[in-house]
Amino acid sequence: MGGPSARVRAALWEEARRYDGMARALLTYNTNNKQGLAFEAHAASGTRLITKVSR
Repeated sequence: MGGPSARVRAALWEEARRYDGMARALLTYNTNNKQGLAFEAHAASGTRLITKVSR
């Protein structure tokens, strides 16, 4: 999708979250931090979100 602006990214994320109960979503994007990226996750209702960090 390229590199949408923060405003467009936020609007797309809100649209994805409207499907609560039907799907899971993961949003990753470049940012100015040590890792160079950030992510947000949304789990469908009734599901658990498990994160694993490898070192």
